[in-house]
Amino acid sequence: MTRKLLRSTLIGLIALVALGAVANAVAPDWFAVRVVSHVPVKSASADFPVSKSECELAGVTLVVEQSATSNPLVRCVAGFRGTGWELFGAAKVAVAGTEQYPQGFVCRIAGYPSVSKQSCNGTPTLREGTWTYWFATATTGEKWHLAMQGAAARKPLCGDVEAWVFSTGGNQPAPKFVPEPLSCVID
Repeated sequence: MTRKLLRSTLIGLIALVALGAVANAVAPDWFAVRVVSHVPVKSASADFPVSKSECELAGVTLVVEQSATSNPLVRCVAGFRGTGWELFGAAKVAVAGTEQYPQGFVCRIAGYPSVSKQSCNGTPTLREGTWTYWFATATTGEKWHLAMQGAAARKPLCGDVEAWVFSTGGNQPAPKFVPEPLSCVID
């Protein structure tokens, strides 16, 4: 390789890295690289104890609210370690992604919404309704925070409370469930 070609190649690589840094700073969602696996996620933590209530001593709590008037589905997975997506498997709660993002976009939880209302072939519109993802931790206390990353990327810690709320019309109401995150002491 000649010096001129090597120099041109290096300048091109530096320019590409700089462009990526600028684009990521200006519009991170536009430039984000998303890796989506088409292989179903199997949680290694699926054999952890699960209870049908909020965690009281240790574990990660999963809350699913289908509507403001329905009772929430609540599960505690003791000893859980993994992603928010894997938490569904560990809690024994069925979850389905979209055809385009099978583990990157939550379309259906515990059979809701029904297949007749949403096919999950594409990303649901706000009019059709969509799931919003929330969390509370020991440091946030009893305050919900809208997750800024998907369930496949977020890794809840012991004591965290993860919540999913089905919303329509573009609204993103926080869960009605009052979280009680824990400060876990793990041996």
